[in-house]
Amino acid sequence: MTATSSAAVTTTGTVTGITPLNALLIGGYTDSVGYIALDAGDSDANNIRIVASSGITVPGTVVIEGRLSSDAAADLAKMEIDFDRDPDLIAMPAPSMQLPPPPPGTPRPAVLPPGNGQVTASGDFKMFVSPGDFRVNVNGIPANAYVKSIQLGGEDVLRTGIHIIRSVDNPLQIVIGMDGGTISGSVVDEKFAPFANATVALIPELADLRRRPDLYRNTVTDAAGNFQLKTVPPGNYKVFAWDWAESDAWQDASFITSFESLGKSILVSSSSGQDRIQVNLISTGKATK
Repeated sequence: MTATSSAAVTTTGTVTGITPLNALLIGGYTDSVGYIALDAGDSDANNIRIVASSGITVPGTVVIEGRLSSDAAADLAKMEIDFDRDPDLIAMPAPSMQLPPPPPGTPRPAVLPPGNGQVTASGDFKMFVSPGDFRVNVNGIPANAYVKSIQLGGEDVLRTGIHIIRSVDNPLQIVIGMDGGTISGSVVDEKFAPFANATVALIPELADLRRRPDLYRNTVTDAAGNFQLKTVPPGNYKVFAWDWAESDAWQDASFITSFESLGKSILVSSSSGQDRIQVNLISTGKATK
């Protein structure tokens, strides 16, 4: 049996060929980062060499579809971009790196510059990250909005993720959509009676879209067995309802496979409403094999 982990510049012991961590701290920020993925089996791994690289700047822009920049400024300034490593192995360094300090003697600016990944009122942002493969997160979007697209040089980053090994020639382009749909319905048990406190989950129907956590929605039914899911990006989905399920278990492929045939397929169109959807309750002991 093997386990996948990672070694980074912070690792000590048998990992050699790297600079100690305390030598990498300059003015309170990390000057460079290096890592390598390892398959840890039943034998020792010695004399592993890790090459440390300096941070990479990734510029980008965010627009809110259908709104002028002046009207969207306040909402844009509340947003922040960050990255998750893909895959996020044990002991991997954080994607974002601290921005280098200004040269000694630089006057303090009257207005502090945006932080790493902070979106400005004009929609611009910059990320300063270590090399690697990432998934992009957009935090702080309006309650009635969703991430519609993220592209880098024409590539669909929401589907493929982003691979950063050197400075990028094109900005990361993020579009926030305002045309999400709404799904309303009820959950009934085997006797067609309304079921309260059922866990309802909406997941993408296509397997390749299930790697996108931004497409998932979940809620619980009220005392009358009713539920509502808002701001759903247009697309094909399945709705599931369980009498009980662990939090976010439906994002685990091995879990959802057991219940795949019991989900209700629906199509969500732009700015549309799916009303009076009836979903049959799944008892945890009735999974199909």
